[in-house]
This record gives sequence, structure tokens and C-alpha cells, in this order.
Amino acid sequence: METWRLFWAKTNREKIADLPDDWTHPLWAHLIDVGSAAQVLWDNFLPASLKQKMADALGMTIDEAGRFLSIWIGLHDLGKGIPNFQGMHAPSQQKLTDAGLIFHERPNRLHHGHASIAIVWRWLRAKDLPFDTLLDATAACVGIHHGKLCHSDCWEEVAEDEKPNAVLGNEEWKRAQLDLAEAVFTAWGADWPDLSRFESIGGPNDAWPDWLMAFAGWATLADWLGSMQRCYDTSILAGASLANYVPNSRAGAERAYQQAGLNQRPNLRALTFEEHFHYEPRPLQAIIRDLPLSTDSPNLLIAEAPTGEGKTEAAFYGAARLGGGLYVAMPSQSTSDGLFPRLRQFIKGDLDKGLSPAHEGETTALRLVHGNDLLHDEALSLLTIDQATASIADEDEKSTKPDESSKGRLLSWFMPKKRALLVPYGVGTVDQVFLGVLYAKHFFLRLFALCGKTVIFDEVHAYDTYMNTLFGQLLQWLRALDVNVVILSATLPGSAREQMLRAWGVALATVADPATVAYPVVWHATDGQMQVHPFNAAPDRGQRLMFRWCGAEVETLVERVRTLLQEGATVIVICNKVARAQQVFEALDDDNLLPQEDRMLLHARMPQAWRQKREKEALARFGKDRPTRPGLLVGTQVIEQSLDLDADAMITDLAPVDLLLQRAGRLHRHKRKDRPAGFEEPVFYIACPKAQSGELPEVGEISGGGKIYGEVLLWKTYALLRRVGGWALPLGDARLPGYRSLIEAVYGHLNLPPDDLNDQAQTTYTKSLDKWDVKDNRQAADARKRLVPQPERFEDLFTFEKPELAEEDEGQKSQLPEHLQALTRNPDGINAEVLLLHRTDQGWSVEAGGPTVLYRDRPRFLDPETLRTVFGASIRISQPDVVAALWQQKNEEWKKQQEHNRVLQRFHLIELTGNVATVGNATLRLDDRLGLAIEGR
Repeated sequence: METWRLFWAKTNREKIADLPDDWTHPLWAHLIDVGSAAQVLWDNFLPASLKQKMADALGMTIDEAGRFLSIWIGLHDLGKGIPNFQGMHAPSQQKLTDAGLIFHERPNRLHHGHASIAIVWRWLRAKDLPFDTLLDATAACVGIHHGKLCHSDCWEEVAEDEKPNAVLGNEEWKRAQLDLAEAVFTAWGADWPDLSRFESIGGPNDAWPDWLMAFAGWATLADWLGSMQRCYDTSILAGASLANYVPNSRAGAERAYQQAGLNQRPNLRALTFEEHFHYEPRPLQAIIRDLPLSTDSPNLLIAEAPTGEGKTEAAFYGAARLGGGLYVAMPSQSTSDGLFPRLRQFIKGDLDKGLSPAHEGETTALRLVHGNDLLHDEALSLLTIDQATASIADEDEKSTKPDESSKGRLLSWFMPKKRALLVPYGVGTVDQVFLGVLYAKHFFLRLFALCGKTVIFDEVHAYDTYMNTLFGQLLQWLRALDVNVVILSATLPGSAREQMLRAWGVALATVADPATVAYPVVWHATDGQMQVHPFNAAPDRGQRLMFRWCGAEVETLVERVRTLLQEGATVIVICNKVARAQQVFEALDDDNLLPQEDRMLLHARMPQAWRQKREKEALARFGKDRPTRPGLLVGTQVIEQSLDLDADAMITDLAPVDLLLQRAGRLHRHKRKDRPAGFEEPVFYIACPKAQSGELPEVGEISGGGKIYGEVLLWKTYALLRRVGGWALPLGDARLPGYRSLIEAVYGHLNLPPDDLNDQAQTTYTKSLDKWDVKDNRQAADARKRLVPQPERFEDLFTFEKPELAEEDEGQKSQLPEHLQALTRNPDGINAEVLLLHRTDQGWSVEAGGPTVLYRDRPRFLDPETLRTVFGASIRISQPDVVAALWQQKNEEWKKQQEHNRVLQRFHLIELTGNVATVGNATLRLDDRLGLAIEGR
């Protein structure tokens, strides 16, 4: 028997019954299994445009390229045929020793994926192929399938190492490795491309093709499918015929593909707009319906339009016209939760309402994707997928405990967020796609998962400089991989739009000055060209209001609210800080003022289960069909984006103008004939004192004590609002400004201080502007150092010195160097995710006096139902002193829980006793009405 036939690849990690303890799956069979999985994915999963790119690069037909690249991916684990790996299974080591292979006592070690690159490199050289070919690049991308990068010097050094303890072993080992590669490739029967057409790549003027990013993701997915051992022949013997095993392996790959749920493919279709939505399209929607979209190049659509113009439905319809799949990237978990049912209805239709499904086919899958998606039944069920899935791990060497519950089996494959993007349709946070351009483990799989989809980015005005920097790089990669993009915003600064268009390859000379472009408008860019489509906003969707001002003191604000309620109004109060919102609500939480069901507090410092319940209650009480009686909703920024609310009057702390526009969008949001007397027009108060002429007020004084927004933005907004006195949305009129002029007055001219400032105020503003520029530049630099290379510099991915990639959701808890921490949000915004759990005699409960859900002495693998219960106690804390104390605390009991459940690793634990906990110098109190209150000591 040839020596390479003795190499093993898999042990009985899945605990398959009736297999002996020393059972192994031959390495040659595993290589063919993964090649078969890659071929099944090529035939059924990869989008046509991606396959054509790869085939063109190889100079082959689609079928030829698929067969060649599939077995090329199959060679991914040649590196398991090295002394270090083979020595991990004692019976196999003995057989190899008996066959004459030498195991050094202290062999040099290298991850088997990286060893695979070195072996393929030697194999290509043995065929007398030129150096630095495209095949070297593809080998490198296959070798990182475990999410571990490898320096480009590594494989050459390893391949040429002749030391007794060399990674690849001595000459007998190396000969067996090359013979294995040749045997597998020959049995597969793929043709080689015309190698004479390959020019050397990797020189100073040569770039690796950008499709290699998606190729690396394809290889990773194929390896996972090829590792679902229950699907493949477990009785295969080392001495079996390779050629005869190939069709057997293909059948196993088909089973793995089905059991993973990947057979649920995207298939969007565009019927008439009326069939999908049951109403005539509005002007914006008609433009998206009629635009000449490119089928040869990826499309970028930017829709700037006020609330109420139907941007979301227009984006859905545009995605349906483009076909394929869909992912909607939202700025927060709340906005994701709010959009999820709307996307679900669009994809599946609603026969009771006469709405046709956008997906053509009997079944499909839709996924909600964010850190707390397990709290939602719909996200757990994956809708129409009902077959059991096999439980596997990302790493070959690590075992996993199968979850035998039906939901556990269903979720086991798509539980990791990086896999969730493989579902044909999804909605979730923008963080999930930002991780595709950060040094997060398997970032390339996320980008691969977006191929063939349309990605919709909603409410992009919520991005800061850090996020916008990530966004620009992401757009470049989406364009390179032929992913269509739709961007939606009501308040988009011109500078942000220019950045997006540049990232899409539009020449700056063709980008119009924001002041000269009508609003609202749709921008369409494809193949380096751009078209502008202005339109008229619906006349009944505007908002005209004059600003009113009131003192920012809590007592003054509370008295103003009381007066408005006594006049019969439904009032929304938005504070910039949680503690201030709690103070205001506590002062108004009075049965003599309003019945308890008519007054509500909503902010981000509430456990997820509470917040989810309160958001539903807020929608029912303060939404479109709310009652006419007076009501009060006090909240923070969570109100300005995520909920469809309607109020007669609003009081808000001062915030940058774009956020004020968003907040005011909840004022007279719906047409009602039953407004109380005196509120026929929207009443909009800004809780902000008036400064003396020529002076700049203290930011804390004019923004409700909160300093979460930049000084220059607040001062520019403050001066603008004082000067204009009101607005007329969307377009403005002879007296009052509209969206475009309001946004550009603040964001377009930050370097110009407000008018009529005295000398001291001018100096203060200039200093703050300098601080703003420093902070802005630091955020951009922080983002850039975490970004993977641009498409034209993809090969730079292999020039780092042994980088470690962050696990998903590690964030600021990561111990990696700062530039390798995969942070999707500004690192200046220090925060921590915590679980507020009540200590019991046996462990922890999610409510005071409730049953124990986590046991201290008996850590166990948690099923989805228990995870959902535990996640309901999660909360995010941003107070620096509390966060710092959490990072410093050590809790061995909690560490054991995290070791058994990887999804808990991102959480800190706060133990409550009697609803109170002490963290550092702060006392934390959990109150049923107020949420989590933090008191300093």
C-alpha cells in the first residue's frame, strides 16, 4: 500500500454510532469530499457572475473552471499529511512508523492549512511551473480556510526546509505528500488550464485578482460541508479505489448541502409594484421601478428622500428587479427588529392582503442577524427550513457537543453570525457586513456570502467617521465582487455622498455640488458613470413647524410636559442621556397625572427582554393607531430611529440637526383628524437656554447635560436653529429652510463659525474645530488600521507577520494587538455587553426570585430556548468607570460557563442581589419602571 494511503484526516468527532474508537477517515477521501462539496456549491450556490470571473481568469469554460477549482479546493488539507498532525493519532502514527516514515521527537509545528500551501507550492514546482502564478495565489487563499492568515514567505521557507525536524518531514514524507496530491488530482479527472497564458503576478505593478476574496470564502464553506462526516461513507477503507470513490463522495456532498439548508436559494422576482405592495407607487418608487439597471456591472443606488416617501419599499423593489438574494443592513438592533417583519412580508407575500411574494419558489429562508437575534422566534425558525441539520465545528481539531433538540439541530449550522449571511434573505445590523472588511476570523466568508445579493444600507446618516471609513472600504469590495448596493437616507451630507460615489469608481468631476442638486433625488452609479434623478416629494408628506424653546432644567421641562398633557396632547420627550430620561420620567410617573398604561419610559439601559416588550407596547400606545387620549413617552436616542411613533407635541434635548430631523419625524408622523385643539400643527420644543448675543454657550448646558455629540456640531446647529426659527420640509420655502439647506448649513461648512461671535467665542470655536478635526482624523486612522487591504492590493493580506484574527463578537474584550481588534464601532465609545443575572443558591436566574437557569457547579451546553431566556437579561453599558471595573473583575464561575457556551464569551456578568449590584465605585439598581440606574460613589 502506498504510504500516503495511511494518512488520516478525521476521527469520530461526531460520535457516530457503530464506529470503533480508533476509526479514521482517510486523508485522500477527505480531500475528495471537500472537492465534491466545492463542486456542489459551484453547480448550485455560486452566482453566475462570480463563476464567469473565475472562468475568464483561467481561460476555461464555466464547467471546466468549476471542476478544476473544486479539486484545487479539495487539496486544502494536504498539510494534514505532516508529522505533527499525523502524530496526533497514535494508531496512525504507528502504522506510518512501520511504513518507514520518521517522527522527530520535537518536530517544528505549523497549522496544517498553512502547511497545505507549502505542499501545493512544492507540487507546482515539481511540475516546472513558473513562480508567482495565479495558482500560487489560489493555493494561498485555500490554505487560510480556517481563518488563519499566513505570511507569503512562509510556504517557500517551509517547502525548502531540509532540517531533520522540518515541518513537512524528511524526503520520504515530502514524496508521499506529492504522490497524494497527484493521486487525488488524477482520480478527480480535471483538466489543467493553459498555463502558458499565465503571466507572473505579485510584482510591483501586478495585483492578485479581487475575486480571490470570494474564492477563499468558497473554500471555507466547502471544507465545512466536506467535514459533515455523517453525510459521507464511513466504511471507506484506506486501500479503496480513489476513482470509484468520487461519485460516492459527490452523493455525500449533496446530502451535506441539503442538510445544511443551503439548498434554500435566493430567487427574487419583480412583478408589478402594485402586486407586491397593493398601492400605486409614489414618485421615488416609480423611479426605482423604471431605472435602467445594469446587468453587466454592479449598481449603486442612493435615495435621498424624507420620511414617508417609501424608501424602504422602493429599495425592496429595486432588489427584486436585480434578482438574487438580499441583505438589509441597519444601524442598530432595534431598527433591524423593526424592519424584519416588513422584509418577511415582502419575501413571502400575504395572500390575505393580496400581496404577491417576491421570492419565486415554494420555500425559502429569511434570517434576522444581530447579537440578540435569538430573542426572536422568527429568527430561530429560519422560516421554511424544516429538515434536521448536522452539528459541526469550525475547526477540525475541536469537538462539539451536538444539540439534539429540533431547534438546536436547525440552528446548529447557521448559528454563527458569519454563516448566517449565507441565508438567501436577511436583515440585521450593519456590523455583520462591516466584519467582512475587518480582521475578523473568516472575514472573507462574509464577503463571499454577499455575492449574488443586493445589500440595502438604511439610515446611513447614523454613521460616524469611524463607521464611514469602514463603509467606504466595504463599498469598494462590494463593487469588486459585483454586489448591488442601495443606500437610503433622509439627511445625507454631501461629503458622505461623495465618499460613497468615489468608492464606487465615479470620477469626482462628475459629482455635483449638493447645493445645485434638487432634493429629493436618486443617484444611480454603474460602470464608472452616474445619473441623477430628482423627483417631487408627495405634497402630503411634508412638515412645517416653528421652533419653541424651553429651559433645559428637569423641573422646567417637567412643568412644560404637564401643561401639554393637561391641554390634551400626546407628548414624546427625547433626552440625550439615560439618567436624564430616568429623572424626567420619575418626576412624571404619577397616577394623578396619567393612568399607568398611558405613560412609558424607553431607553437602551433596559434588559433586552424588557426593551423588546416595551417597544411593542410603545408601538401600540403611541403608534399609527394610538388612542386620542393624552399620553407620555419619555426616551432617548432609541426613539429617533427605530419606532413608527406619532405625537402631537415633542420636547427634545438639542442634538445635531440631522438627528433633530429624525426625532421630529415622530411628530405628526401620520395624518389624523382628531388632534387636540391647539395641536393642529406640530408643537416642537427644544429644551435649551438662549445664549447671550455673540457668545457660545456651554455644550453641557444646551444639550441636556450630555456631551455625547461634538461641540462644533451642536454650536452650528444651535446657531442655525436660532437664526432660521423653523423649517419647511422637505424643500423649504421663501422663509424657512428644507432638508438640504439644513444639513449643508451644519455639515458642509463646519470651518465657518456661527455669525456675530465676539472675539473670545471665535477663539473658542476655532479651538473646538481643531479638536474636532483631531478626533475626526483619529477615528479615520483607527478604522483604516483595522481594515483588510483594498481590492487592488489583495495580495497585501499575505504580508503580515503571523497575525491572529479576532473571533466574531470579541470586540474590545480581545487580547489581540489594537489594529487586529475587529471593532465595527468607534473604539472611543467604550462599552461592555453584560448579563444582569440574579444570584441563587445554585447559580443564576434572569429575574429576582425566579428559577435557576445557569448552574454554577454544573455548566452545560445551553439549548436555544435557554439561550433566549439568558439573552433577555443582556444590556449594554457605556459608563467608562463601570466598564473599566468590569474588564478588571475575575469570576472563575462565570468563566466556566463561557467555556461551555461560546456565545456567552462576549458578555460580562453582573450579579444582582435584591436587584442591586456594586461594580467598582458604582451602585447599580434594576428597577421595573426605570430600568438600570447607575449611581456613583
